[in-house]
Amino acid sequence: MLKKEKKKEDYLRENKSLNVNASKVKDDLFMKNNFFDPLDLIQVKYEILRKVSKKKCSVDTAVNLFGMSRQNYYKIKNAFEKQGMAGLLEKKRGPRHPFKLKENIVDFVNKQKKENPSITSIQIVNEIKNKFNLSIHHRTIERFNKAQKKTSKRRKEE
Repeated sequence: MLKKEKKKEDYLRENKSLNVNASKVKDDLFMKNNFFDPLDLIQVKYEILRKVSKKKCSVDTAVNLFGMSRQNYYKIKNAFEKQGMAGLLEKKRGPRHPFKLKENIVDFVNKQKKENPSITSIQIVNEIKNKFNLSIHHRTIERFNKAQKKTSKRRKEE
């Protein structure tokens, strides 16, 4: 069986840099030159910044040519000014930490693990549900345990 060759679009999608609004990009660079790819979100972001900054194009005109909103333009501009090219990369969306794991829940989880080292994350979730009437996914507990192991390992190395 032959392995399917990946397209550039697949790589862009995997790296969260696929421009889902590529059909809205109407700038001449992207319409007349194959080097400029409207599917490449990073390239589109960079070029809109360059168009406004170097070509002295108005923000209103630029956002229309690149198929984005003014709010999105200023968000991109701010990220680029703070972080350079890295600011153009998409960030992971969603919560950055387990927001349901308050101090009392963390203490409870640690107590459960200390009292019964072989307890599973599903058992801990059930105990939390019974005691606190709080639903937590077992993967939250697993990620929490993994993070704690990393922290304690780092402390031991120091």
